[in-house]
Order: sequence, then C-alpha cells, then structure tokens
Amino acid sequence: MQPSTQQTGFNAGRRIEFSVRTVITGVTGNTVYTVPQDCYNIFVKMWGAGGGGAHAGSAGSSGGGGGGGGGFVQGVIPVTPGETLFYALGAGGALTSATRNGAGGGGMTHVMRGPTYLGAAGAGAGGGGGSNLNAEDGGGGGAGGGTTGGAGTTGAGGGGNGGGGGTPSAGGAGGTGTTGSDGEAGEVDGRNFGGDGGQNAGGTQGGGGAGGATGGGAGGSNVTDAGGAGGGGGAGYFGGGGGEGGPVGEAGGGGGGASSYTGGMVEGGTGRAITNTQGTVGGTPGAGGASANQTDLDWVANAGNGGAGGAGSGATGAVGQDARIVIYAN
Repeated sequence: MQPSTQQTGFNAGRRIEFSVRTVITGVTGNTVYTVPQDCYNIFVKMWGAGGGGAHAGSAGSSGGGGGGGGGFVQGVIPVTPGETLFYALGAGGALTSATRNGAGGGGMTHVMRGPTYLGAAGAGAGGGGGSNLNAEDGGGGGAGGGTTGGAGTTGAGGGGNGGGGGTPSAGGAGGTGTTGSDGEAGEVDGRNFGGDGGQNAGGTQGGGGAGGATGGGAGGSNVTDAGGAGGGGGAGYFGGGGGEGGPVGEAGGGGGGASSYTGGMVEGGTGRAITNTQGTVGGTPGAGGASANQTDLDWVANAGNGGAGGAGSGATGAVGQDARIVIYAN
C-alpha cells in the first residue's frame, strides 16, 4: 500500500518547521521513501509490531500467554533532497488454530539508508501455549524496544523458560533449562530475525504460529505430550530469542522482545528528542502487552499492541497488531 501524504501545521514556529506528514500503512518489506525537494531533515516516529497471543490448552482454566507490545523510537534524521531511503513496516505476530501452540513474534520495522540502519523499532514477542494436562498458563511474550528487548516469562507450574531479549549487538538467547525443546536464539536466520519457539517435549523449533512479516520468529507447535509450545521472538535491530517448549504436561515460555536502534538519529529540539522506549510484557494469560508511547498524538488505537492470549479451556489467542511509521518532512 502506498503512503498517504497530507499537509499539516506540525511544530510551526520551532527551530525546524516540519510541514509535510507521511503516514506509512500496510505491511511491507523494504520500500522506497524519496526525500522531498528542499528537505534537509525528516522527523520519524516508529511503533514496533506486537507479538501474537497464544492458544490455551484444553485443561480446565489453562490460558495462553499474551503477546508483548512493540517499542517506540523517534528522532530527526538529516537527509539530502531527493535521496532514497528505505523503510519496512512489520506485521503483528500470527498464530494457528491448534490448542497449546505458541504464537509468533512481530515483524521488523525500520528506516535505512542503503545497508545502514538509521532507526529501528523492536517488535514484541509471541506468548507461550497453555498446557492440556495441568491447567497451567503459557508465559507472556517479552516487550519490544529499548536498547535491550524484554525477556519472555516462564510458563506456569515449572513450564518452559522465556526467551531473552535482543541486545544492542546480538540476538536474544533461546529459552532453555527444562526438559522441553529449547527455543531458537535470535539472529540465527538473520541479524534482525526473532528466534522460533520450541515445541513441547520431544519436538524441535517452529511449526506453530507464523512470525510477523519481515522477520518475526515462529511459535512452536505442540506434538503429543499435552505440554504447551514456546512463543516466537520479536524482530528488530537484533531479534529476540524463542521461548522454550514446556516439559511433559507443562506450559510453554514466551519469546523475547527485539531491541530498537536510534544511532542514525539526532536531537531535534523541543518535542523531538531522541526517544527509545519499551512496550509492556504480555499477560499470563489474557491481555496482550501495550505498545510504548500511546499518549503520542500520532499513535492510533491498537497500533503495536500484543495479541491477547486465549483465556480458558481451548480458547484461541489473537494476532498481534501491525507496526506504524509517521514521517514529517521540513
């Protein structure tokens, strides 16, 4: 989908007057943004995608872990009139219909100049699946954003451990430590990619909820032992690790959130300071995590929120919400 452009009086009278507002809508891989003529600075706001909420198991009050909320970054980027930049807008983490599957992490959101990152908003991770045997809740997906993304939480009752958050220089560690299948580390499939969640005991990674477009880790899928699968890691500057699958009869761990990046941005004066904030971790079970900076006038309802986990026997989770980018040109 093409960006929509409109005139606005944003920040009139301040040190740099930004007068053209572009809202990026529609999930996309690397897409061209052409700097307007006579423009030497752009002011960019990005909300990362939310992780998916996992499915509950079929036992009693078992619930799926909620997806983590996406992070927020903003800052001014010095540009040359007419130059080409690239942006990507990540999709919210997805899921499949099977009970106790882990949910996918959100996809990558960034602005680049050629191969160089100017800014990136970390995505939230997918929640871990609930147990079919012991009415235990899956772990919540870690929050995206910050210089290090948030870790996923452990599945209830000795369940699988959460994946680690992406860092400023490496992908997050996959969840490990029990007899469930380990989550995959972030960065394995590419620097920005979230790791796949582990299946429950006896399986391997992936196969459950799909990661959001542009690099979210896939949630693990259940096999035969009634345990929950791990959530997929979020995609970002460095992706989060996948959550560990639950041991026999136990719930899965949530994936880890991705890190954000502001290294190509500069301070822009009042109201336009460089900002890098983290969303909130997914609930266990029930509500998904919230995206960061929802009081901003450019945020719209649900952008970057994590999906809710299924609450109660056999309940389905919800997909995470897509990312959002707003660009002001002077």
